[in-house]
Amino acid sequence: MSGIPKGYKKTEVGVIPEDWDVKRLGDLTTSTTGGTPSTNVLEYWGGSIPWMSSGDLHLKQIYNVNGRITQIGLENSSAHIIPKNCVLIGLAGQGKTRGTAAINRIPLCTNQSIGAILPKNTFSSDYLFYVIDSMYEHLRSLSSGDGGRGGLNLNILNHIVVSLPNFTEQKAIAEVLSDMDALIEAQKELIAKKRYIKQGTMEDLLSGRVRLPGYETKGWKHTDIGDIPNDWEVSQIGKIADIISGGTPKTTEKSFWNGTILWCTPTDITRTSGRYIENTEKTITDNGLKNSSAILLPINSLLLCSRATVGDVRIAKHEITTNQGFKSLVCNSSAYYLFIYYLIPFLKPKMLEKSYGSTFLEISKSNLASIQIQLPSYVEQQAIAEVFSDMDDEIETLEAELKKLNHMKRGMMQELLTGRIRLI
Repeated sequence: MSGIPKGYKKTEVGVIPEDWDVKRLGDLTTSTTGGTPSTNVLEYWGGSIPWMSSGDLHLKQIYNVNGRITQIGLENSSAHIIPKNCVLIGLAGQGKTRGTAAINRIPLCTNQSIGAILPKNTFSSDYLFYVIDSMYEHLRSLSSGDGGRGGLNLNILNHIVVSLPNFTEQKAIAEVLSDMDALIEAQKELIAKKRYIKQGTMEDLLSGRVRLPGYETKGWKHTDIGDIPNDWEVSQIGKIADIISGGTPKTTEKSFWNGTILWCTPTDITRTSGRYIENTEKTITDNGLKNSSAILLPINSLLLCSRATVGDVRIAKHEITTNQGFKSLVCNSSAYYLFIYYLIPFLKPKMLEKSYGSTFLEISKSNLASIQIQLPSYVEQQAIAEVFSDMDDEIETLEAELKKLNHMKRGMMQELLTGRIRLI
């Protein structure tokens, strides 16, 4: 037995329904690339003709672009206006852009690093966009050049093979996936709105311009860091927290590594989102801890990057150690760790001012300790932090829902674009 379900056939793009066709893009339609007017001629730029660079491909649905060229710029370059609803593909670059698909909803020009598959009335451009979008990794593997470090070109694009149901089914598939995209975009917009509201609330509450119920500003006082409520104090980071540097066990000593103690590096910070660090890429042993300058930090320590990414911070979910790229804060009885965590982004400019270095910036323990902060009572700090924490909980819930929507879309694409699920 072939293992191919009844009503399906095996093709060069995999198993698809018997009534679907397999076509090369070059047999479906024509494709083209764009061009860039000389950037040295001012008269070529700032006109009314939309001009798209490959960096805009991440928008996926292109309703507008920032680039504009003039008619004379168009006439004196290889740029040309393409109609709306072309499937656009990133041709060049070693980053994520190469192989990225988009579709333009307005007529525009593109640069030479974008290939445009022109629309025709014999297929649905929306359906083809989703097919090409699902082929991202495959397209990158087709890139010409040594080890895939070159790029795509029109010859490669024209030989790409796609599966095609009839026009009605193409439109039905595209409509379902478009509806899912609309849900995803609405979720992204909601998250952005919640982040904007949180930012404004932080600016108000952390400055004392707005007080929570039960706390009243009866007057203001002028300080070195600006006007603050009369009942707030000015302190220094070194007075509200112990500042603890990290360390690295000897890397050639195997007995120091792969233990049970979390060992945090700045990379662990940049690869995570949210408030907390719950795990790290590397761990050390008790022996590694004892034979290095690393120090075991308690839960709720503020892991503050002091080198390169100065000011980036996360909260330790468990006991943890760090490398020397940190000046971690262990708050004392006058400072609530969550309040200081939310305050740190507003202190980041001061940290950068006090940093030094040519290869990368770094802030010293003494300079960090000297930074002044505004400090309400401990109880008010807790109340303010609770407001932000509730906001973060809501945003994280929305982000988890967004991740589920993206996962659902990927699953739907796999089923619909192969015909495993039929809509009509």
